[in-house]
Amino acid sequence: MATQSLLVQTEKGYGSNSAYCLFSGKDISQILGHEAFEKALERQRTFQERGSISLAYVEYNDSGLIQAVVLFKLPLDDDGRCAEGWHMPLQRLAHTAGRGPNLGSGRIRLACRSQCSISWLQPLLWDPTPRIFANLKQVVAKHAKELPGQAEINTDFLIRQFRNETAGYRNELQQLQQELEQQRLLNERLLNKLNTQPVNTSVESMSKEERIDHHVLRQKAERQAMRIRELEVTNEKLRQSQSQTDEPKIVEAMQQNEVMSVVFHPGAGHINLSPYELIEYLQDPKAYAAHYLGMSKFHYGQWLKHYESGCCEVCDEKIAIIADPQIFDAEVDIYCDAHKPIA
Repeated sequence: MATQSLLVQTEKGYGSNSAYCLFSGKDISQILGHEAFEKALERQRTFQERGSISLAYVEYNDSGLIQAVVLFKLPLDDDGRCAEGWHMPLQRLAHTAGRGPNLGSGRIRLACRSQCSISWLQPLLWDPTPRIFANLKQVVAKHAKELPGQAEINTDFLIRQFRNETAGYRNELQQLQQELEQQRLLNERLLNKLNTQPVNTSVESMSKEERIDHHVLRQKAERQAMRIRELEVTNEKLRQSQSQTDEPKIVEAMQQNEVMSVVFHPGAGHINLSPYELIEYLQDPKAYAAHYLGMSKFHYGQWLKHYESGCCEVCDEKIAIIADPQIFDAEVDIYCDAHKPIA
C-alpha cells in the first residue's frame, strides 16, 4: 500500500511533465517515463547494476526546457530490483529545492547531496558536474519531442526563421539610421533658417506673415526634434532586440563546447559559470556573488565597503578586516575598538 501511494504521487510533478534519467558514470544510459519507473518501484523491473544506481528526477515544460532536477540514488537488491519499501519524496524535494544553473528557462530548482532541503535525505543524493547538466538538457529536450501528442519541431524551419528575423532586424536598423540622419539634417536646416532671420526688438514689429512664418518654423523644428528623439529610442530598442536574438545562438555554441567561465569576487573567491549562468551573472555581478554566498546584495555591499576601505566609520583609523562576509557584523565590525558599540 505504501508503494501504491508513492506511485500516485509521482503521476504528476510540479512542472508540466516529468521523467527519470538513469546514469552510467556521467552519461545518461536510459530515460524512463512514469509507467516504467512505476514498474521498477513495484519490483517488476530489474536492472543490470547491483547495490544502487544514480538517477535524476526531472521536471520540464512543454518546450522540453528543464525546470527542476533531483539527483538521487535508487537502492537495488542482489537481483537488481528496487529495495523493498524504498520511498523518497521526489516531488517535495523538487518543489523546495534551491536554485541551480540556467538551462534555458531561467535557473532551475536543484536538489542534490550538497543542496538538500531535507537533511536526513542528503546521503541518498549525489552531486553533479557541468557535464551532467549538459547531458540532461540535451536528452530531456529530445525526449520531450518524442512524446506522443507533442508537436514535431522542424529544426530547419526554426533556423531559417531565426536567420530571417535577424536579417529583418538588421534591415530595419539600417533604414532607421538613414531616416535618423535625414531628420537631423532637416532639423539643422530649420534651425539655421530660424537663426538667420532678422531679429526684431519686439514681436509686435513683425508683419503678420513674418510672425506666422516664424511660428511655423519653430513648431516644425520642435516636431523634428521630437521625431529625432523617437527614432533614437526605437533605434536603441532594435539594437537590444538584435542582441537578444543573437545571444541564444552564442550561448548554445558555448554550452555544446563545454565552455566554462571563471570570475573572482572578494569573499566568494573564484566562481565557475556555465554559459547560461554567465548571462545571468552579467546582468548584476554583485547580486550574483551575494547569492552565491547565501546573503543579500545589500549585506554583501556593506561587507565589500568594509573590505575595501579597512577603516573605522567614525575616525578613519585602520581596523582589522573581516575576510569572511558570512560572519561580518555590519553593526560592530566597521568600528575600531574605541568606537565599537557597548554590548
